[in-house]
Amino acid sequence: MGTGVGAVGLDTACVPDFVNMTRPPSLPVQGHLDPLLLLAGGTALDARVEALLEAYSDRPHIFNLGHGVLPETPIAHVERVVEIVRAFRRGSA
Repeated sequence: MGTGVGAVGLDTACVPDFVNMTRPPSLPVQGHLDPLLLLAGGTALDARVEALLEAYSDRPHIFNLGHGVLPETPIAHVERVVEIVRAFRRGSA
């Protein structure tokens, strides 16, 4: 029996392997970058963005945060995430 759900939003606590094992591969997922990582930036942010993109590369995926952007987040960190996502989508990440 279906639920009628068209996509699932993921919290920051979700584990990609669990999501992929328990949700149909055709079900789109959205999220779940931790906004604190976005705030901090650096190599940990880059690695997590790349890991999430790779984890959901075989299913529809809307890249997003698990919660909203913190007001003090540097715009350069947001720009970096957009850069990584675009490169991944082009196949050059």
